[in-house]
Amino acid sequence: MDSLNAVFDLTGMLWLYALAAAFVAMIAESAKPPRGEEGEEPPTRGFLGIVLGFAGMATIFMLAVHGYWSAFVVQAMPQQLLALGVVFAVAIAASIIGLALARAPGVSPVLYAVAPFATLAVFAFTAYVTWESVRAALDLWVLQNL
Repeated sequence: MDSLNAVFDLTGMLWLYALAAAFVAMIAESAKPPRGEEGEEPPTRGFLGIVLGFAGMATIFMLAVHGYWSAFVVQAMPQQLLALGVVFAVAIAASIIGLALARAPGVSPVLYAVAPFATLAVFAFTAYVTWESVRAALDLWVLQNL
């Protein structure tokens, strides 16, 4: 538990809020209603689905890079790996919960309808919170690989 507290101290409370908001948005996005009994097609999103997929993956990427970079700057190797583990554990848990809620007939359509707004809002908030560390990490990576 002390290691998790150290990660949260390094990353900051806004990162923790962004991680919690991403958890909720990923649950909503994973709660896609199944096909109806009449064989109707499940809802599709087209181009919006591509944008939402990019926003969801970019959110996870930014959270992971910020968590890793926050510990990298102070040379805290265990916290680097723990920050990555926390981000990916949250993503996996949200996906599983969302898939379980997809079977709930009254809940899944509502969650799936709210998901685009939640995903884009969480993406914007995460970009605001993590921008400096993601930029610094990408700058270092580019400079090392020139």
